[in-house]
Amino acid sequence: MVRRTRGVVAAAIVALACVLTASTALAQITTATVIGTVKDTQGGVIPGATVTLISDTRGLLSAETTTDATGNFVIPNVTPDTYTVQVALEGFKTLKASGIIVSSGDRLNLPAIVLEVGTLSETVQVTG
Repeated sequence: MVRRTRGVVAAAIVALACVLTASTALAQITTATVIGTVKDTQGGVIPGATVTLISDTRGLLSAETTTDATGNFVIPNVTPDTYTVQVALEGFKTLKASGIIVSSGDRLNLPAIVLEVGTLSETVQVTG
């Protein structure tokens, strides 16, 4: 009987430890990841474009990255906020999409970002 009680107590302690560890780990997620793809108007991917997140509430540059060979980008460790995504590349109009809401723990996959041929001084403003 004593041996059985010890087994039950040990199992309860292990279960409690697992629950506490899991809830602590979940509570520590305070940032998000923003991912997407940049394409041209014909649907071709655009490598080498500069993708910038700008905080709408603070007006500060929050993160910047460059698209890879397949036109994809990943911006990790993004603080929850509302952002404008700016995408620029020489030979294309700069695109700005505002109203991007990022929450803690998000893995936010943006719809394809389409750049139009033009100059960097021309800007396409998208409000979403």
